[in-house]
Amino acid sequence: MQASYNIRLDEELKETAFSVFDSYGISPAQAIRLFLKQVAHTRAIPLSLDWEQVREPNEETKQAIEDARREYATAERYGTLEDALQAMKKIANE
Repeated sequence: MQASYNIRLDEELKETAFSVFDSYGISPAQAIRLFLKQVAHTRAIPLSLDWEQVREPNEETKQAIEDARREYATAERYGTLEDALQAMKKIANE
């Protein structure tokens, strides 16, 4: 037995969401069925409801970001792909 359920959507939300469904090659009905099947299977909503929460990186991540920024600021730059390839060959032979 099948049931129908109607919902009202803001037009902009509908167009944006439906274009995402289309990019995956699925219809809105298929997408909604997938969502409902996941809810039924897991007995949970498969979304993060705290997406607006600001997340502070841990100390290890902060250090990695600092290291990457420092390395980027001092990294050697190459004018062409050939220059970069030659530098990599030189490093490999050291």
